[in-house]
Amino acid sequence: MKVRLQQKLTRISFILTGLLVCVMAVATFVEYSRGTPFVLRYIYHSSWFIAFWTATAAVGAGALLCRRLPRHVMLLHVAFCMVLTGAAVSHFTAEGGRMDLRLGQITDAYEAEHGPDEAKRVEHLPFKIRLEKFRVHWHEGGSIPRKYVGDLSLYEDDGHVMRCSLAVNDVLEYRGIRFYLMGFDNDRRGIAMSLYADRWGMTISYAGYALLLLAFIGVFFSSRGAFRRLLLHPLLRRGMATAVVLLLLSAPQTLCAVPALPVDVAADFGRLSVVYNGRVCPLQTLAYDFTEKLYGTTTYEGLTPEQVLTGWLFWPEKWQEEPVLKVSSPVLRRQLGLEKYVAYKDFFKNGYRLEPLVERYYSGERKGLPAAAAEVDDRLGLIDALLEERLLKIFPSGKGEHSRWYAPAEPLPEGWPAKIGDMLPHRVFEEFRVAAVTQDYATLQQRILALKDFQKLHCAVGLPSAFMVEAERIYNVFNPITFLAYLNFAAGLLFFAVFMWGRNRRTSRYARSFHFLGSFLLCASLAALTFHIALRCLIGGRLPLSNAHETMLTIAWLTQSIALVFSRLKRFYAIGEMAVPFSFIIAGSFLLVASIGQMNPHITPLIPVLASPWMSLHVSLVMAAYSLLSFTFLCAVAAFPVRLLRKNGSNPRYRVHEESLQVMSRLMLLPALALLTAGIFVGAVWAGESWGRYWGWDPKETWALITLLVYAVPLHGESLRCFKRPMVYHTYMLLAFATVLMTYFGVNYYLTGLHSYAG
Repeated sequence: MKVRLQQKLTRISFILTGLLVCVMAVATFVEYSRGTPFVLRYIYHSSWFIAFWTATAAVGAGALLCRRLPRHVMLLHVAFCMVLTGAAVSHFTAEGGRMDLRLGQITDAYEAEHGPDEAKRVEHLPFKIRLEKFRVHWHEGGSIPRKYVGDLSLYEDDGHVMRCSLAVNDVLEYRGIRFYLMGFDNDRRGIAMSLYADRWGMTISYAGYALLLLAFIGVFFSSRGAFRRLLLHPLLRRGMATAVVLLLLSAPQTLCAVPALPVDVAADFGRLSVVYNGRVCPLQTLAYDFTEKLYGTTTYEGLTPEQVLTGWLFWPEKWQEEPVLKVSSPVLRRQLGLEKYVAYKDFFKNGYRLEPLVERYYSGERKGLPAAAAEVDDRLGLIDALLEERLLKIFPSGKGEHSRWYAPAEPLPEGWPAKIGDMLPHRVFEEFRVAAVTQDYATLQQRILALKDFQKLHCAVGLPSAFMVEAERIYNVFNPITFLAYLNFAAGLLFFAVFMWGRNRRTSRYARSFHFLGSFLLCASLAALTFHIALRCLIGGRLPLSNAHETMLTIAWLTQSIALVFSRLKRFYAIGEMAVPFSFIIAGSFLLVASIGQMNPHITPLIPVLASPWMSLHVSLVMAAYSLLSFTFLCAVAAFPVRLLRKNGSNPRYRVHEESLQVMSRLMLLPALALLTAGIFVGAVWAGESWGRYWGWDPKETWALITLLVYAVPLHGESLRCFKRPMVYHTYMLLAFATVLMTYFGVNYYLTGLHSYAG
């Protein structure tokens, strides 16, 4: 009777979990079309949704009580229930609101938020607050804030006054209320704060997350744990792998006759400093982006990016006749009768040819021809900004974070030096142009040096050092991402074929030699990628985890690092033999996505809320989890050709290979879920320290939770016996990977939310 009840409760709990996953997935798309207040009111904060979670947890708890489970397994489920309990306590007891405060203003009133279905109303704190001072610290160049701080005075009724400061990622807690600095007014004389009071819910949830991590430690180290059993599984020594598709591209180069500076003179120009993307960097960086945006690659007809930029600057009439502008849209080319590469002047025959389409774009038609025309219009605008001397902000005023940089065409501040060397500030580029056209390169280099000395004198603190300039120049030149993507794809296919061939005992000796070669090539690929990422860290002054391009590089790096570790440990030789081709394919996939035009490779300063150590740890853990889940996906893909060979009457040992793939996949699945759980926990702490609430049903948060729940299902093989069958397990894991893709790509590029900055 008890066994039957346990089976029935287990079945109901998994059905409820599946329905809950579907509801949350649908809710993220409803939010996209109807807005966040709508889904908060009618789904996430609704009574029926809370009851749904409660019923799922209660039925699951009942099923657990009917069984005897190892301590670490029981602790895992108890911890999850604690997290849900904490969330419920926060929902019903936490209070929050918003307070806008101007300099010198003293108040205790704030706008309370009691839920999306209730009107906001003014309430009062048990003390008063006054904003005494507000200051913004800027990144070098003065265009992006690095940190902003408000100095406050807190007044009690008994006359006691407390002085304190409030900054982004630096929470102020007073009398059980947490204050968070959210933003500031345009005139920098006022701030926006959020307040949050949650005495018990957050504590219970954090304790639940900590127990989850403790339970996962038990899973990995317990002698009765599933992970230890998988490590000792006899089928782990067999292994199997698969193949994925490959792409090959080539682009021939030809010589160019358009006027340009000599390479060494153009390189000197590229060593000047300029403000670009919110930071001070070598002008070479801007030249690389300028050339790539115009032509689609970082070189044009054998010319360096610095030669292209200075060519436009010093010989504009000649370069306007060069077919240097890439028109990507075939529809736009047919509409206007254009080639793939078009000269600047071709857009201005009989008026501006793109004007009607661009007007339609800014009137609301954001797709099709108007969007393609607007993309080309942006490139033409970039050229116009260069020719009108508005693009290159090369004149610093002030030092360090208080500096502002000006372009020659901009009005300069009072007290500006009358001359830069022997040049008038507004005629700097004209003087450069005369020397370039007359081929007086010695004079041109002297004037470049004079401008460089002027920059050092007027912005000594904010300028990058000579070492940093050379590091960034190497980074710009050494960009192996696209090459590594195709190399990894090709290597993955090759070593997969070798691995399959090596399954025969007569050829296994040669396969081991190829495995050593694969490990060597993996080391070389990892070294190149590590060097590229290290340069990016050095230049940006932070870990490369703040946008989609950087996290793609991180996943590729983690994947190859994991495979390399397995390939060098004798105990895991069988895993390494399989992991090497898998890692090539996975890393190649992520590097290819990182190299496509939609990914933003620019190095930019972090906005203040992202400049938190919690952010780096959160992203690292989640990216490591996705790397391991990618291995489980490839194991699933590999199982299908093995199954086909088995059906066609091939060697009966292929059934063993199906099972060994399942063992390998499960071995990767357990640490992946532990890392994902840790990543969600750290993300919750980061959100709590930065926004005042540790969970807000943002689409990225919701899909991360969906991914965790979906991948947790196959671990319940004792309750769901169907997952004992290898092909059922592999089919499920193949489909489950869609949640990873949705969490990473779908949220970034389709849905909206707090995490949309990642794109």
